[in-house]
Amino acid sequence: RAMLVPAAIALVSALVPGPAVHTTSAGVPRAPAVRAALAPGANVLVLGRGPVMLLAAKLAALRGYSTTCAVAQDYGDAVDAPTLVYGKDADDSSLPLTLLPASPSTQGFDPTVARAAIAAADGVIVAFDDDSTLDESILNTWIPKDRSQAKHICFMSRYLNGAGMGPFAIAAKKTANLDVWTASGPKVAALRAAESAIIGRAQELGATHTIIRAGTLKGGASGSGGQGVETTGSGGFGGDARFLDPFLYDAECTCGAGTADFINWKMLFDCQTLGATLSRGDTLPGPGFTAILTAISEDACAGDSGRGAVAEALVEALACDAAAGRDFSIAAAAGRAAPSREEWASMFVDAS
Repeated sequence: RAMLVPAAIALVSALVPGPAVHTTSAGVPRAPAVRAALAPGANVLVLGRGPVMLLAAKLAALRGYSTTCAVAQDYGDAVDAPTLVYGKDADDSSLPLTLLPASPSTQGFDPTVARAAIAAADGVIVAFDDDSTLDESILNTWIPKDRSQAKHICFMSRYLNGAGMGPFAIAAKKTANLDVWTASGPKVAALRAAESAIIGRAQELGATHTIIRAGTLKGGASGSGGQGVETTGSGGFGGDARFLDPFLYDAECTCGAGTADFINWKMLFDCQTLGATLSRGDTLPGPGFTAILTAISEDACAGDSGRGAVAEALVEALACDAAAGRDFSIAAAAGRAAPSREEWASMFVDAS
């Protein structure tokens, strides 16, 4: 898969010039924010790549935030985003969401518009769905310390503790599911560096931050999507209409690694595994020796995180003071309904 780094480097010269929104003395962080919570109507910028990024942007807009999602032609996001977010026939004016061309190679790219979105953002969500992540060039392009007014930054990281990983997870990734998270040494190092960079930038801006950790990402679309598909063993229909369009399951979806089968394990996961548990810190294990058996399971298995739950956690953290300055790990759980906003708020408070 293509990496985001080349496009980000290309953007530096295009986006860095322009008037600064804030200035601060070199090496002197701004005073930390008293409150992390952003009220509906605040401007939110969503960065990264893949389905989690797109779903977080859609959920942020549904939450009432004026949302801009940076999508790039290079990775398929710009091609698939309108269908995944709005559906094939839906009205794209129904949400306060702008899909912003994010690189010079993306049709419609305008550096002036991109600079305005960067400067206006009150909150930032960063979510990379694959094994790539944010680096310094991306950080300085999209969350510049002298132009950003961000008050809270939410970053999607991974389980980095190494428990339940090893050869079984690696074999499952190679043979069954490319989305299996293996916590390889280079990826862990890159994510630790990204976490440190996000925390450091938040401190420079006087902002707060939240880190949401995921394991193997599964699902992310609306399950049966209202198409009358009965889920195996669940005794009924399922799915969350707020999530991405079922096109995510399609083999033609370039950013979803879909399948040609109409009823498939990813759809079933999104019908019957909508629950989530939240743990404080980097504490959850990977799949261990069961990795090859659970790699394409629609059930809640060790090491799994639903894309829907991860995206919701990133968005709900923007509205929750209890999430500020902390990191949390998300695990999939059985359930035919996603947690409510009130339940997410309680989960952030109660996580231990």
